[in-house]
Amino acid sequence: MLHRRLLQDDFRGVGEALSEPGDYYDGLVVRGKLLVSLSPPALAADTHRPEAHRQALPPLLSLQPGKTVAGQRLEFSGLQAELPPAVQLLTLSQWDSESVLLRLEHRYQRGESVAHSHPVTVNLQKLFSTLEVEGVSEMSLAANQWKEEMTRLDWRGETDAKPLHSREGSPSGSEVTLQPMEIRTFLLRVRRR
Repeated sequence: MLHRRLLQDDFRGVGEALSEPGDYYDGLVVRGKLLVSLSPPALAADTHRPEAHRQALPPLLSLQPGKTVAGQRLEFSGLQAELPPAVQLLTLSQWDSESVLLRLEHRYQRGESVAHSHPVTVNLQKLFSTLEVEGVSEMSLAANQWKEEMTRLDWRGETDAKPLHSREGSPSGSEVTLQPMEIRTFLLRVRRR
């Protein structure tokens, strides 16, 4: 339901009629965009996930006044290389003078894509072009406590169901493995190159 307009109270808690006539008294107008993707079910996620991210999170253009000097670089990327297609950089934020908060997301569900629904390993040492990573500490999703200090409630269900995946140790301190649909948060101690 995009818009509901009632001229009399429907006795559902508001205590008055839901009549929003809008600026020109012709009701509220809602406009949207509908995109249709026609692809086989096995390939649907490979099409709709990247397109949804392109639509929801378009690139942010940043312009600076000034004259172009011969030999001046006109492009900049803070990443050394492109991230794997299944990984999205959700957060990169200055934490303090020596640290940045990094949040990475695996975009695909398990079994959703033949090509991308697998665990992906990212090397944090080789991620940035202007920062050298000197230390990595994992935090909770909200970044309010260290991962090793987290205590979780132990829910005892009626079945003996196993978790979907178990955390395998990362190959090294700077390499992190993201499972399907997982978001992980890290505090990186960095130094400018």
